[in-house]
Order: sequence, then structure tokens, then C-alpha cells
Amino acid sequence: MKKQAAVVAKQLRNHVGEFKPKVIFAYSQKGKELIFNQSLLHPYKLNPLLEIGDRTPPDYPSLRVGCQKFTPKVFSDRESRISNMLKTILEYERNNPVKEELEIYCHNGLFSDIILRTKDKYDVILYKNKFIFAGTETRRGQNKLINYIGLKFEAMLTGQESPKDTSHCKLLLEGNVGKFPYKSVVEVDSYKMSGSEKKYAEMKLVFCPKTTEEELSVTRTNFELLSYLRKKVFNFDQKMKKWLFQCHFGLQEKLIIGIRNEDFELMGMREFDLQHDIVPYVREDMRGTYEQYLESIDTLEERLAYIYRQITFTQSEETQVYRFSCTNFRVKPHGRQFNRVLIPQYTKSHPAK
Repeated sequence: MKKQAAVVAKQLRNHVGEFKPKVIFAYSQKGKELIFNQSLLHPYKLNPLLEIGDRTPPDYPSLRVGCQKFTPKVFSDRESRISNMLKTILEYERNNPVKEELEIYCHNGLFSDIILRTKDKYDVILYKNKFIFAGTETRRGQNKLINYIGLKFEAMLTGQESPKDTSHCKLLLEGNVGKFPYKSVVEVDSYKMSGSEKKYAEMKLVFCPKTTEEELSVTRTNFELLSYLRKKVFNFDQKMKKWLFQCHFGLQEKLIIGIRNEDFELMGMREFDLQHDIVPYVREDMRGTYEQYLESIDTLEERLAYIYRQITFTQSEETQVYRFSCTNFRVKPHGRQFNRVLIPQYTKSHPAK
């Protein structure tokens, strides 16, 4: 029995390892300007004075500085959530033939939302054999300071000025989830060079209440620090689960975790490698999440197939918009107008029947 279980586990590990999307294009958005390159993606460098471990207590920098000049992005009800993605795909198509096969177009977060059964809802259209997903979140009512300090943390590590808006860089990825080919866009925070290769990084900031310098200084290894954060950070298991799948599906091999205190000061940071630090930690201390990780590609393919079947059974015209919930994956026709999900440039290039 144990031998059989070991064989199954090895097969699952191999299956997860086969998930290898590739970067085929990118865009950078600065303010309202869209540029099809990685110009807003900057390499990171850890501040040795703030790296957690045996150190002299540093002066903790404030993460609040510059917040008053920050303008967060809020979507209107009439605005497409996938405008930049579709513009990027159109630009990519100028020099690359459009595939006739069924293909998913989405933001990369869709995959994590489906695996984790979040409360998120998506508009979905099956148009010209493209299975197109668009988020529905407007970002109204979000806490401006909380939004800002995450971006400020990224700016500190990449040597940039305090952010004034949500300017960012997203990569266009191409890959397969089982039988489903896809193109997705994923926002990446930074990267580091390894030889001639970019290792993309996700950066996360956590609030660690009542933490002292002495407590942080004794967490010498990455495993020790993660174990410490699990005890101190509210809902840490859920955060770690989300980070694991974001990095896995988003081609991000590095995770930088920053720790802040009650005064919004950055107390320290640590770099983690997805395969050498995060996955082994999850395997050891979060067994259920590790099993989800091993089975994630099969699970995702199965749930995408279920969504696809529901649409093909009920679709009467290719401009029909559906709404589905990541909680139960049920799809219902929705009254949202087709041209508020797609954009005129896309439908002009790919006209409806």
C-alpha cells in the first residue's frame, strides 16, 4: 500500500512539473499609457540591513511615505476588466497567426481562484472558439493605505520612487492546462537574473503584530521564519496557499515576504525559492495544501471542462455573456452587455457572425 502511494505521489509530482508556461509577450502600463514591453519591470535587490536574521536592530523605514499622492485604480461598471489583455493579444497577433483551436484567454489569477474556490465571480464568453474570462471586481471601497504599502514595498526593493498610481508590467503567458491551451496575463513584481535567465518574483507584505527584533533575529532559516509567521500572522495558512498557487501558475520562482508592524514600518524581509523553500514547507506543515498542489492541474482541467460543458449546452449565440462563481463553478446567462466585456478593437478584428 505504501509503495503504491509513493508511486502515485511521484506521478503527481511529475504531472505538476510538466506545467511549464512560456512568456511570449508583455505590456507595461504607466498611467494610461500602454507599451508592449517590460520597461516597467525592474530587478530587485534585498537591503542587507533589513534581511531577517542575526543583525543589529535597523531603523525601520516607513511604508506610509507618499501615500497622499497615490491614486488607486477603480473600474467603472461599463469598463472592460480585460481591455489591456485583449489589446496585448491583438498586438501579439500582428506577427503571429491566430490559432483556430479552442483556447482560454484570462488573467492568471483565474486559475488560483478556481483551485481555491474563492468568492470571486467572472464573466465568461465563448467567442470565436476563444474561452474568454473577465473578472467583475471594481475595487471600490478598498483601503487606499493597504493598497499603497504593498506597492511601496515593491518600490523599495526595486529602487523606484514612491508609486503615484497602479502602473505595472504584465507578461503574456502561453501554456496548457491538460487539454486546454491558454493565453493569460500575469502581473509580476520584479525579477533577478540567473545567468542569462530572468527569475520572476512575487512580493508580499504581511502584518505581524507584537513582533520584536529579538524574535525575528533567531529565525535563521527560511523554514524557521515561515513557522514563526504561521504562529503570528492572521490567517497565514490561507495566505500561503494563495501565494503558492499564484507563484506556481504565474511562473514566479521567487517569493519575497516583507514584515510590517503596527506603525506601518518595514521590520524586515526574506527571499524564498518556490521549489526549494515554499513547496517543502507546505509539504511538511500544510499537508492538505500540498495534496491540492500535486493535484492542481487535474483539478483545474476538470473544473474548466465543467464550465465549458455548461456553456456549450446552453449557448444560442456567440455574443452571450455568462456569469460563473468560483465557489461552485455553476454558469448562468447574464445580462451584461457583450461589448462591456470585450472591447471594440477586438470585435472589429474578430467580428461576430
